[in-house]
Amino acid sequence: HHYIEIHEPAIRAVSRRYPDVIARGDIRALAEQASQVAEDLWSEARSQGATAILFVAGFPCREPSRVNQHRRGLQAGETARFVEAKGLYSALIASQRPSDVELIAVWECVASMTVEAATVVTKELQELDPRIEVTGIDTSGTSWRRRPRLWWTSFHIGKLEAEHEDRRHGRSEEHTS
Repeated sequence: HHYIEIHEPAIRAVSRRYPDVIARGDIRALAEQASQVAEDLWSEARSQGATAILFVAGFPCREPSRVNQHRRGLQAGETARFVEAKGLYSALIASQRPSDVELIAVWECVASMTVEAATVVTKELQELDPRIEVTGIDTSGTSWRRRPRLWWTSFHIGKLEAEHEDRRHGRSEEHTS
């Protein structure tokens, strides 16, 4: 388990919950040697008999958010870490052998990002991996507050049928017609 993070409270939380995790530090340094990092990760996965590689990336969300009236876009500030994360993911794809286990991706950002930014993220991720789909996630069931998110994933996400979605939101079947 490798973990890339520079935010100290997040590092402490992960270290407490997952003491065996390998902290890799700042993604910028790793992105400069993305091919070597990818080769090392695949080598480790092969030697340990991994059943999948799960690549999870969340990037700072302030710049693409509609809530931020001074937003500067995906290439600005800490949100630009998206570029480095794409470089690492691209290197993992390029280093994957046909006999390797599945590489599964989950990318996360705020649902309040502009439509233009979400479209750019979707297009760029699908250029790397055509399996990528985007869906909205409401984390209120797993978080202390409601935090709508967008997830871009390379595994199929089954959409809830309308009647199940209505029940999940507390609407009875008789009110859905």
